[in-house]
Amino acid sequence: MRKAFLIFLLLIPLTLNSQTSFEFSDFSIKWKNPSAEYVYLRVDFKIKNIGNKSEYVEELLYMLLLCKPDYLNNLITLNDYDVYILSTLKPQEFILTYLEFKVPRNADSLTLLFPDKHGGSIKYLTESYNKIRRKYSDEIMSDGDYYFARSEYESALTKYKFGESEYSEFKNEYRQKIFNTYVAYGDKYYNTGNNIVAVKHYKSALEYVSDNEIKKKIAGIYKLIGDEYYSSKLYKNALENYNLSLNYYYDIYVANKKESCRKFLEEKIKERKISETKHYEFMKLYYPTTQIILTGGLMNKENKNTSKNLQCYDFEFSLNTKIYRISTFSFLFGCDIGLSNMISQKNSDDIYKFYNINDSIYEFSSGSVHGDFYVDAGFGMNVTTRYFVPFILFKYSIVKPFNVTLSKKNGYSRIESTGMIGRGFRFDLGLQIGYESGFYISYTFKRYYVTGSSISYLNNYYNVNMISVGFSAWVPRF
Repeated sequence: MRKAFLIFLLLIPLTLNSQTSFEFSDFSIKWKNPSAEYVYLRVDFKIKNIGNKSEYVEELLYMLLLCKPDYLNNLITLNDYDVYILSTLKPQEFILTYLEFKVPRNADSLTLLFPDKHGGSIKYLTESYNKIRRKYSDEIMSDGDYYFARSEYESALTKYKFGESEYSEFKNEYRQKIFNTYVAYGDKYYNTGNNIVAVKHYKSALEYVSDNEIKKKIAGIYKLIGDEYYSSKLYKNALENYNLSLNYYYDIYVANKKESCRKFLEEKIKERKISETKHYEFMKLYYPTTQIILTGGLMNKENKNTSKNLQCYDFEFSLNTKIYRISTFSFLFGCDIGLSNMISQKNSDDIYKFYNINDSIYEFSSGSVHGDFYVDAGFGMNVTTRYFVPFILFKYSIVKPFNVTLSKKNGYSRIESTGMIGRGFRFDLGLQIGYESGFYISYTFKRYYVTGSSISYLNNYYNVNMISVGFSAWVPRF
């Protein structure tokens, strides 16, 4: 209603009859670019020459904008004007123009005072910018209060938050109302037992006003939730809620409950670690990982009583089983099954010298095959790294040379050796390229003592040096 009355006053034409004859009408105002202390007021109006001769309008630039209280008048300045105000108007001719003033925000009862030449009249324009903002803000607050009284909290919050953003000079008032609304919203859910939603609204309230009573209320809710978890022996959940409670308000009861939960959880962690360690040790001992190795190699046999060696090829299948592990070191049980055979069966000179046989008396039968079959078992260790796995093993070895037959050169008698067997030890150095599987290379040294042959020449010591290459892979634990 006030706004409509103000517009009505502005529309009343003002006729100045002095040395000149002008009629001023169609007044309107517009506030612009407010700052902390000042605001710009643009006054638009119509000037019409209602006299019978042409008149110059320039002196209208000397009109004043006055206000209450009087001491603010000196702070009002003309900031801008329309160039058409410098025009000369013929009878019945008019212009639409404006003046723009810089005025204090609290300057009230703003009134235009025309120069004496134009009658010295006054034209009331408006009350202060601050008063107008206050009235508009009060309307927004009144709407919000209406919804608040009806417990329509979402609508009330919408109004108050709009007012806070539009009328920042009354920010504290709006923030207090938003706080009160969130508190009432939270109380509504708290009284119905819906603590989770209640806490949500109480936290929102604290974003606008820091209030110790609300902090105590939030702390109390988290305490109740923590107590429920504690009585159900859900100590981790209880600890989380006790911590949240202490974040808002310190209570010695809650602090003691928190410490109790912490100690209990620490004991549980220790028990779990001990249990996991025992389980891990059990798995290492009873469910070890096994390595499968397939290799082929070259073997050099050396007879201790002769200078002649035999070269053989060798095929071997090996298993290495982890029986215990300390960090990256593993202790192994290993076993091998292998087969070797002489590279050339026709080189009789090498064979006679290796077996220490007098080749002037005996010769090998054409059907004899010079090789052996062996089985090894023993222990060792390896080191597991990301890129390779080195091995060292010591094993007991049993070898069964193939049966041989000797014939006298100047006779028809034949001697067959069927009971030969060798016993000794084996030493291995191996390297697997890769972690779970990969290329495998090894060096092997063996020493055997062969007994049990009816041909005494064959009962002898001999050494073996062997280089092997192949493939190895670890079988998964389960």
